Amino acid sequence: MPVRKKVATRPGVKDVASYVQCQKVSQGEVEDVYEQISWACTEAALDVENEDPGVPNHTQRLKWAQKWRSGAVSTSMEQYTSMVLENATIAAAVGGTDDAPTWGATDNDVQFQVNSLVDRFAALP
Repeated sequence: MPVRKKVATRPGVKDVASYVQCQKVSQGEVEDVYEQISWACTEAALDVENEDPGVPNHTQRLKWAQKWRSGAVSTSMEQYTSMVLENATIAAAVGGTDDAPTWGATDNDVQFQVNSLVDRFAALP
């Protein structure tokens, strides 16, 4: 299978991660990734539970938050992680090599992306 090599996007911008690196991160092969994203989802769920009921899509968001907090979500952490990796800043924080990828995303960046995805999470089965 051809492997996309890291290439500089433009001077001063960090190289992007290869597909192999992103796949290994999304599959939980890099230490602490699932834990960081899981905690960000918990924080987002708490925020949803305390948000104004007038927030658009609140009913679906609240159902997701309650399912998340009770451990009843059927979506895999791999899928959640793949969605979080859609953020360019987070994807750029994946480093290392295809054989040994590393994860350098900050809590703030992960939380921002998770918060941005709550409506999509609420639409998952």
